[in-house]
Amino acid sequence: MNEYRVPSPEAKAAGEGADRLLSPEVMRLLQSPETQDALAVMLKRLPQIADMTEQAASLYETAQTLARDDIFREDLKGGIRDTLGPVIRVVRSTAAAAIEAKDAAQASDKPVGLFDLIRMFKDPQTQAALRFAAAFLQIAGAAHRQETAH
Repeated sequence: MNEYRVPSPEAKAAGEGADRLLSPEVMRLLQSPETQDALAVMLKRLPQIADMTEQAASLYETAQTLARDDIFREDLKGGIRDTLGPVIRVVRSTAAAAIEAKDAAQASDKPVGLFDLIRMFKDPQTQAALRFAAAFLQIAGAAHRQETAH
């Protein structure tokens, strides 16, 4: 027995969408060989696409759970703070030393003589900086030679 049902608003909306899907433009696209090849590849890969979608959904749910977890967020903040804290301190210290050196250099008009340089070379910090600079330049030069050799 055939019953006549009044279509629901959702069914009417879906029907209107179907009319747009079957427009001449869509029909023309569906008839092109490139589109048919692409659809065939997608249909062959549908199980893989479904699996990837499930994995992405699972990953999204995990990320959402972690984002809502106050303990995880605080641990993450603490880890970042612990990791970046020493770097930030070194950067701040270096910047402060550079500013102080600039101010001291601008405040003095005294020329730097040979004996001043010799005195500076005896300073342990100057020696450490010069050793670092020499080692850095040697390593950078070796790396440059290797790059240009290949």
